[in-house]
Amino acid sequence: MDDHWDYKEENSLQLIQQSIELNGGIGIFRQGLEQPICWISFLIYTGGGTKKGYAALIMKMKLKRLLSIHNTDLFSFVCIENTPSLALHYKLGFETVNRVTWIQKCN
Repeated sequence: MDDHWDYKEENSLQLIQQSIELNGGIGIFRQGLEQPICWISFLIYTGGGTKKGYAALIMKMKLKRLLSIHNTDLFSFVCIENTPSLALHYKLGFETVNRVTWIQKCN
């Protein structure tokens, strides 16, 4: 999954693994394929089914699970350029309450 993340860095695989370990995850797998076509701990869409509703489906499943466990407000980080993800979040009831700027150290 690290290969599909736009912000892949030296330690990003460890970050993804830790997130799955601590928060769990849900994925949609195509029979015969080892890698999921869509998964969430980090919601990353790897292709193979655009506009099929896979991201919305697993997002709803994950939100339902998290709300049943924690019964609190949930948050999500979405890149401002990722308009499909923003649209999905708004569709599911999320609202923008803050913006974060990531700063990358140059060598």
